[in-house]
Formats: sequence, C-alpha cells, structure tokens
Amino acid sequence: SPLQPGMEKTDKKTEEKDSNSEMAVTRVMKALSSNILLTGKVVKGFQRGSKLLGWPTANLDPKAFHGKVDHLEEGVYFGYAKIESDEKVYKTALSIGWNPQFKNKEKTVEAYLVNEFPEDFYGTTQAFTKAF
Repeated sequence: SPLQPGMEKTDKKTEEKDSNSEMAVTRVMKALSSNILLTGKVVKGFQRGSKLLGWPTANLDPKAFHGKVDHLEEGVYFGYAKIESDEKVYKTALSIGWNPQFKNKEKTVEAYLVNEFPEDFYGTTQAFTKAF
C-alpha cells in the first residue's frame, strides 16, 4: 500500500535514531574496552535458552571465564557484547551463575544479545563488558 503523507520523514527519523544509537553504543564499548570482563569462544550449551525458553543465548567456553568471575555475585547483568566477525556492539543481558532453576552443577556464563541473528555463531569469539 502507498505510504501515508509524512511517513517518509518518520521512517528516515527512525533510521537516523537507530544509527545514532548504534554509534553511541559503539563509543561506549570503545570507552569500556579496557574493562572487558571476558573474551572467549561461543560454544553449544544445554539448548534450553532457545528451545525451552525462547531466548537464544551465547554460551561462553568455560575455559574463558574460569577464575575470572569468582569475585562477581551470581546474577544477571546488563552489559555489551562484540562478536569478532561483526562490527556492531550489542546490548546484552549477561547471566553468570549456576542456573538454580535447572540445578546446574557447573557455573555458566551466558549472554542474550538484544538482536535477532539470521544464524548461529558458534565458534566465534565474543568480548563482554559488564555495565551493572
């Protein structure tokens, strides 16, 4: 259907706002780059995030965080993530802990990147920074 009068401006403003937001997040990640919490390969997890809960997560290889998150209280943190093969920086919900709902015996670090991806990115390297 044809665009309503004025929609072209709204769409352009939305695109500009999205672009400005992406640039702002990129600037924040660069500023926080000295505070990178974790960097490691994305590995397959228990497949509960995407299959059971509908929230696909990127599970970090345990070798990447062994001994590096012990000082953090278990919980869900807001942060940013960068995938090695992508220029963008993504807002992230970062879960650090044992997932008591599922009675995990090993500590996990899982990130839900606020974005829809066309495919999985197992094997890529991600860098995470924790904001809160």
